[in-house]
Amino acid sequence: MPESRWQEVSVSVLFDAAFLPGQLIEVNDAAMGVPWRGKITSVSHAAQGNKLITSLELLRYVESVA
Repeated sequence: MPESRWQEVSVSVLFDAAFLPGQLIEVNDAAMGVPWRGKITSVSHAAQGNKLITSLELLRYVESVA
């Protein structure tokens, strides 16, 4: 039987004020090759040079084969 667990993931995107803690979002992850969904646990905004960046902390549900 597969074991399931929650994985903490950090994602940074160009500024977007629409993100809120508790929202479920879909992430198109080029490294993994498949989209996945996660729940936003925190949102922060910062300036990096002349860009505004939104940083998201997400919880992602993953199943691992035992």
